[in-house]
Amino acid sequence: MNREHLGERGGFPMRFRLALLYALIGFPGGSAEPQSTAKTAPLSAECAGLNQEATERIAQGRSAEVERLLSLKVVNPGGAGPVCTGLVANNIAARLLISGRLADAERMALRSVRAFETGFSSDDPVLLRPLQILAASRFEQGKIGEARQAFRRMEAVQTTRPQDRWIVQGMAGALLAAEGKLPEAESELVTALEMLHQCGLGQSADAGALLAGLSTIYIRERRIPEALRLLDQASAVFADAAEADPWDHVKLLHTRGALHGRQGQWKEAEQDLADALALADRESRVEPAALRDMLMDYAKALRKNHRRSEAQSIERRLATLGGYSQHSAVVDVSDLLARPKAR
Repeated sequence: MNREHLGERGGFPMRFRLALLYALIGFPGGSAEPQSTAKTAPLSAECAGLNQEATERIAQGRSAEVERLLSLKVVNPGGAGPVCTGLVANNIAARLLISGRLADAERMALRSVRAFETGFSSDDPVLLRPLQILAASRFEQGKIGEARQAFRRMEAVQTTRPQDRWIVQGMAGALLAAEGKLPEAESELVTALEMLHQCGLGQSADAGALLAGLSTIYIRERRIPEALRLLDQASAVFADAAEADPWDHVKLLHTRGALHGRQGQWKEAEQDLADALALADRESRVEPAALRDMLMDYAKALRKNHRRSEAQSIERRLATLGGYSQHSAVVDVSDLLARPKAR
């Protein structure tokens, strides 16, 4: 049985809130320093309007309309150019990723990369954010090989600033954890956290995501007290970070629930997983791939607590996702945290 979730991928919470690219290139009136050497002028008011219109449609769950909108703007005379298209597509991909709409995020990130490729060199830092979203969205869908391909392109980007380097090292840590190279993964994530502190983002939601990712490594290494300490730190960061997203809390609750299960604390595991699922269900258009692992863990916790009827309800929901059998739902949560099988 192939289960690429908390055990196989390390449970790493990949939804970093990357700085939106208008903070790197600058819309009219913005004060951010452009990162790319190729484009230093602020973007047009039309591009700012396109970004706003696309953002509003995404918030309403109208991602298909956004793709059509970008296509029309590109082909129409006087419409948005490739730089604007790449920027808006990146910003939308980031929002889709943190809300669990993984396939849409992957598609939009790829559009951003292709747009930027028409105006920038392959190692320009402007490509780093869409490439990271591309890698992360593929990773969360279990497309590990394709995620590595995007990561290799990230490694080719010129990154000298800590606010860029941490992104590469955070992704490296997640992929290493998926390969079972836990000491190497820990080293990458610790360094990424240090770089976030260097650029004044040590209390950001991105830092919380890295702390939660480190905790999953410690769980797999049976370093339970350290894992608990990091989960508490991540929870405190998310509580105070204005940019924290509900999905951050979903991932944190899922990880903490799995940790409780590892310790045989099934009542606590059930409560955390129930809270995580309730939060996830309030998010619009969350994809099944983003929920499958949590549902499997929740079904097991319910069965451990002799809540057979509720467990069967969750298992029926799982069955609608495809590629699922009841046998896979009753694997012990602790099994999900085991080291990956040798490949």
